[in-house]
Amino acid sequence: MSQAVKTAAQPANPARLQWGRIVAGALLVEIALMIVFVPLLAFTQAPWLMRLIAVGCFVFGFVISRWMVRKVRSRPVLHGALIGVLATVIYLGLCLAAPGGIGPVIEMYGPFLFVLGNGLRIAGCMAGGLALRQPVS
Repeated sequence: MSQAVKTAAQPANPARLQWGRIVAGALLVEIALMIVFVPLLAFTQAPWLMRLIAVGCFVFGFVISRWMVRKVRSRPVLHGALIGVLATVIYLGLCLAAPGGIGPVIEMYGPFLFVLGNGLRIAGCMAGGLALRQPVS
């Protein structure tokens, strides 16, 4: 029997990280945040909106991570954490690529909300994975 047939017949290793879901989840988190909040930023940069964006980072991270990790058979919290970290890296890369770099973005949010929002994005994604974790018996 050929090696290709043997490999295809074996079940997937449940301990492997599912990078396709991780990358897709990170992209979806950032796209969703941009679709919802960038139009609002075009109209106002009120302080309440910056706090809402920080909360939105957690909520969108949770919902999208939970959806992306639902079929992962092992380590859902790790998958969620990686979605959050990658989404944050994507966001920071977009900020660095913007005219003026990351400085104006930090100034717009304020340093505390900037760090808090990025931390909440990762925490929300981890919570989405935690919500799917199997109870230990």
